[in-house]
Amino acid sequence: MDIEKWRVLVSALDCGSLAAAAACNNYTTSGVSRIIASLESEIGFQLLVRSRKGVSPTKECNLLMHEVRALLSAEDAINETVLRVKGFETGSLVIGTSYSSSYGILSTMVAKFVELFPNIKVSILWKSKSELLQSIISRSLDIAVTTNHESGNDKLVWLPFQRTRLVALVPESHQTARQKGFDVEDFIKYPYIDINPGYESEVKEVLREAGIRPNTKYTTSDSLAALALVRAGLGITMIIESQVPASHSGIVVLPIRPKQDIEIGLYFLRKSSLITNRFLSFISQSIKELQNFQTM
Repeated sequence: MDIEKWRVLVSALDCGSLAAAAACNNYTTSGVSRIIASLESEIGFQLLVRSRKGVSPTKECNLLMHEVRALLSAEDAINETVLRVKGFETGSLVIGTSYSSSYGILSTMVAKFVELFPNIKVSILWKSKSELLQSIISRSLDIAVTTNHESGNDKLVWLPFQRTRLVALVPESHQTARQKGFDVEDFIKYPYIDINPGYESEVKEVLREAGIRPNTKYTTSDSLAALALVRAGLGITMIIESQVPASHSGIVVLPIRPKQDIEIGLYFLRKSSLITNRFLSFISQSIKELQNFQTM
């Protein structure tokens, strides 16, 4: 059985479409389609459901995924060890995050890391908060950048690296703009801009715990678009402070009352790949919170 065919299948599922998998693996879309068709022919049943929205696993495919990912992970570990014995540093690292504010920090770390290990391929993907931990457990991600979920899963390790807080964004002309803070209850009063509706986030948790149903008038999946709507005077929103750009003319940033602190960190498997441990060991040298980290 050709392991590469399984790798292409997993890539198609993780990327969500055959075209995206082709781009990630230097194939043509038709080439990916033929590989998966060949695999389905070999095992005797369908693996993917194709639609206009992309691809999804069949019931039979889902039953195989845990073992398939374990197989691919084992092959990667063998290849990494062989290359390490030979004196090379190579492989891939996939980092998932739901915070665009972390891209700057991650990009700086990755750039320095790749300078030292130019043969390592690094990918940074956006995933919703609810998807990140499951993606780590299923090994479709190596590292997740998110808040502490208190998952209770002893296979996972959590390392904090950034403290921030939730803030309200209001137009300069807004009647609350001169206040020292923004009461969470007041999200009921004014037109609200919901960022990433349908996905769990710290903002939604705060509103839910406070029993608040905001006066939602606008929705967007882009925090920069939300800032533009606020600047235009169309509404207000709540966001993680580190996601607010340095230049935000026309917008006033107010701390939420009561104060809502957020701690962002890294989740990874306790038994991670050599490349993941290499990266974690590397960044431990430049992040104060990770000074006591020891590669597992």
